Amino acid sequence: MVNPMKSLIETFYTAFQKRAAATMISCYHNDIVFHDPVFGELKGDDVKAMWTMLCQNAKGLKIEFSEIQASLKKGSVHW
Repeated sequence: MVNPMKSLIETFYTAFQKRAAATMISCYHNDIVFHDPVFGELKGDDVKAMWTMLCQNAKGLKIEFSEIQASLKKGSVHW
């Protein structure tokens, strides 16, 4: 049986590797609340704008990920 949370994490980080902001954004709920030390707390469309900006401007960014752990309600990944 495919774990949907694991698939979601794989989709998100594979898109991050390709700097595919639209795919990354599609992984979030519309009411997302995101906290980051650099950007602070962002909600909804501000999260989408952050990923779009980062993907457009991070030309030398290289993302690798591994060690996906996932239940049906939460997950984690080393990146």
